[in-house]
Amino acid sequence: MFWSRSYDTDTCCGAVVDIGSGSVGIAIVVASRNSEETKIIWSHREHSLLRTATTLQEAERGIKTAIINAFLELGGTGLKNLHAFNPKERLSVLQVSISAPFEFTSTKIVHLVDEESFIVDKKLLTDLSKLAASQAEAKAKENGLLNDFGLSVIHQENIGVSINGYVTTDPYNKRTTDLSFVHLTSLAVTSLVDAVKEAQQKIIPGTELSLRSFMTLFYKSIETLYPHSLEACLINITSEATEFAIVRDGTLRFINHIEIGSFTLARAISEALNIPSEEAYTYLKANTEYSIASIPEKKQTIIKEIFALYQEKLLELLSKTGDDLSIPQAIFIHTEQNTEDFFNTTLKQVAKQTTGIDHNVHPVTAKLISDSDTSDSAIMLGVRYFHDQAKDTH
Repeated sequence: MFWSRSYDTDTCCGAVVDIGSGSVGIAIVVASRNSEETKIIWSHREHSLLRTATTLQEAERGIKTAIINAFLELGGTGLKNLHAFNPKERLSVLQVSISAPFEFTSTKIVHLVDEESFIVDKKLLTDLSKLAASQAEAKAKENGLLNDFGLSVIHQENIGVSINGYVTTDPYNKRTTDLSFVHLTSLAVTSLVDAVKEAQQKIIPGTELSLRSFMTLFYKSIETLYPHSLEACLINITSEATEFAIVRDGTLRFINHIEIGSFTLARAISEALNIPSEEAYTYLKANTEYSIASIPEKKQTIIKEIFALYQEKLLELLSKTGDDLSIPQAIFIHTEQNTEDFFNTTLKQVAKQTTGIDHNVHPVTAKLISDSDTSDSAIMLGVRYFHDQAKDTH
């Protein structure tokens, strides 16, 4: 379907949207069957002001406003840039990813064992998937996620299919006595999903909507960037959350988060030192005139105490992996480029506290944007996923 509405059957044009917890990024991209690259025609990021969000509910309202403004930019400057690129090209797909704390992703292992061998066919996997999906939704209702927290299901899929203990990308028509796969379910704040759908109908009606969690895109990108990393820990740091995932045997197995991110830390510093949030945010950056070493010792102590509290929460987060194993040695971290050094250093320290060993921490931000038309790594993750989806439909 990616190619079905394009004037040119060799290209697919779409809008890629990243809904973070403090901003909304949006881009127009064109994928080609004949190219390994997807071209970014135009991009924009709409920010929610640091000082406006003191609670998660206020952050949600700020993001809804950012969604509206981002789509208005898309309908104006974005479409003008697309017309200048190619007057015949039209948007056919709207791909949207949502980050924690506005989304919640869970996984469930489905395991079928029989003494007699059986054939894995499409109907069997479909029936098992429907069963897993219904169980996931029932559990979400039981936990109050759908009603109490105002969440709705945005995406479900099977990942990591294994036959007789071996992962395969082509399970159909195979005979086995042991079939298993991981079923992934993503939920998101309903009001934000509704805001996206309303903006879609007003600005780019007729586009095919694809909703995903950001962690799903992150996981898929790591599969492409580091295909041999079968055991890994994924960390995504947004403005208001730190999201954490475990990959075992090449498959996403466990996702969790805490509601502390870069803006959360900046606000805490702002309140403690009675300074503007924007100034406080600079303490999370490397090599700035506001570096901690340049301020009075009393203020240094206050900032370090705030960072220590974050490290305690991070230690608790990394200690819960969803199984009896500790976090893998390989850790991949995604955050804003200007805070990457700070969080990279922090994560190395906390990971060692968790397991007692040194961990290999790989910041993916610079790798994503090294040869890109944009410095927005979250958008680049979305573009990479868009490209892979377009290729898969070829």
